[in-house]
Order: sequence, then structure tokens, then C-alpha cells
Amino acid sequence: MSAAAPVPEPRAQFHFPSFLLGLATALVLLGAAFFVLRKPEPAAMQLQPPPAVSSPVPAATLIPPTPSLLVIFVSGAVQHPGLYTLPEGSRIGDAIAAAGGLLPQVDPAFVNQAQPLTDGAQLHIPAAAAVVSSTADPAAGARRSGPGAAN
Repeated sequence: MSAAAPVPEPRAQFHFPSFLLGLATALVLLGAAFFVLRKPEPAAMQLQPPPAVSSPVPAATLIPPTPSLLVIFVSGAVQHPGLYTLPEGSRIGDAIAAAGGLLPQVDPAFVNQAQPLTDGAQLHIPAAAAVVSSTADPAAGARRSGPGAAN
């Protein structure tokens, strides 16, 4: 019996022209993709000088400022205690006048009527008995003088 000799398989050979054609095709496709997908350059920004003003500048008109108002709560020994709206720069005397004035038993010397007011302030005018008792000698004890005091 004769033995057949094994047939060698054909070996693939390197085909250089096919390699070059594939490489050229890949480079062309990459270049085309880069060209299509790239972002355009933004336009250069150009600064322009401000336009020249040929017309005269109008004169500034003076608008008187709107006076702000103060809201004051007046309590204690006044004719009509309550909330009062006074112009800015008002004094304690103005708030007392707006509340109808002091009650007869109040000594006006104990109230600084020239003191300026601030918005949201409470102005309490004490009765004469309260002023006298707070300024009395501590050794006097609970002794009070004035219109409401007991003898």
C-alpha cells in the first residue's frame, strides 16, 4: 500500500499592494471624519470705541428728595396716646404736640423735648409721681409726694 503524502496547506502570503491600499483608505476616511466633525473657529471679537456724542449733555434737574416719615408710639401722660407719623427730623416735642400735649400733672422740665426721634421709637412720658419717686432719696422709703400720694 502506498501511503499518500500529506498535502501542505497553502500559506497566505503578504500582499504589499493590498496593505498600502487599505492603509490609504483608512487615512482618507480618518481625514474626512476629522474635516466633517471639527468645530469652526469662533469669529474674532473686535472692540469698537464708544460713539462720539455730538449733542450737548442735558443739565441735571434737581428733584427734591422725598422726606421719609417716622412712625412713633407715644404713651404715658399725654392727652391721646397712640401711633403717630411724623416727618424725618422731628423731635420729642413734636411727638408730644401730635399726641395732644402733656397731661396737667406732668412737669415739662423732666422731658427733653429737643431730643431727635428715630423711626420705630416708643416715647413714654412718665407721670409726675413716677418721676418724683424715681428721683427721691432711697432712705425716704415708699413715701411718695405729688397729686396721687396718700397723706
